[in-house]
Amino acid sequence: MVHTTMIKKLVATAILTCLTMQPLLAVELALVGAEQGHAFLVRHRGNCYAVMPDHVAVRDHLPLVAALPQTSGMAQVFHRLPGEDLAIAYVEGELTARCTRSWNDLRRDLNPLLTSKDRGGLSRIQFDGQFIDRAEATIIDADERNFVIVTSDRWSSAEIMSGVSGAVFYLGSVPAGIAQTSADTSHAKFVRMDRVFDAFAEILGGSGEEHPGQQAIIADDAKLGYRVTGQVSHGAHGMLGLSDAFSYRWTGAPVEIEFTLSNDLPVALNRIIVETDPRPDNSVTFPQQVKISVDVGQPTKPYWRDLVASDMTPLGNLEVKTGQTHARRVKLRINSVWHPERPVQIDRVTFE
Repeated sequence: MVHTTMIKKLVATAILTCLTMQPLLAVELALVGAEQGHAFLVRHRGNCYAVMPDHVAVRDHLPLVAALPQTSGMAQVFHRLPGEDLAIAYVEGELTARCTRSWNDLRRDLNPLLTSKDRGGLSRIQFDGQFIDRAEATIIDADERNFVIVTSDRWSSAEIMSGVSGAVFYLGSVPAGIAQTSADTSHAKFVRMDRVFDAFAEILGGSGEEHPGQQAIIADDAKLGYRVTGQVSHGAHGMLGLSDAFSYRWTGAPVEIEFTLSNDLPVALNRIIVETDPRPDNSVTFPQQVKISVDVGQPTKPYWRDLVASDMTPLGNLEVKTGQTHARRVKLRINSVWHPERPVQIDRVTFE
């Protein structure tokens, strides 16, 4: 007869082996710091972001860990809404490979779900990122911004303990809200996910009045920033598209910058790097959405092909791998910026 302890060890070993053989599963929840709270992970235009209560983001630079299996990352808070008790951070590290939930999924109107009487589940990470549990709960009150849940008395693990801030309440597979406060061990107040989307839509989506994103470019060489074309120079790490900083005032209209890699035959292009150095006084803004196109045609027959339209990170860098695309020219189209009230700055564009 096999001893019970031995059976448990064999089962645990089998589970661990399965986890290590499987590709990393997508995650939507990460533990912030030393169990100080949770963050909800979303992907938008090539970047991974973490949304959390502002009181959980005790510093601008925060460690994250997700479960099953444990995966770590770092979050850099770049925008806070203290009055809403919300903050958003840019995520780096291996955790970004598991960050797949689309930001636009949060746009959905939650009113039909929040008015139903269906039970949902409170998801949270336990024991320093070891596993996720889900406590059954029911919505007992809801308005246009918040809702309150009460957990089931049938589960001893349903008690809401410290560190629950930022945990997510799901109705089926739909993330409905982020926990902000709790009155006792069975009640918690959440901010609705559609309200979270509204709170950060302008800064992430470039959809405010200063970001029209649809105006046609006016071909006027007299206006700095509307069109810049020039032969790139060769440096130690590839071809440098900018030898001096490029800066202009953001007017709300898209801006194109064009670089010539070769006047003759197309050349191999593996990577494009766009960088802006942060200023301590926050005197400049980084571009936000940047559309990259390449001219893959011949000198007498230009042919522009779009590669990607991604966001530069809120830390001031954008890297695009082109997979040895052969091109004569590269065009950057800046469709939006992070802070429209500041001058737009690009310090380096490198082609490798």
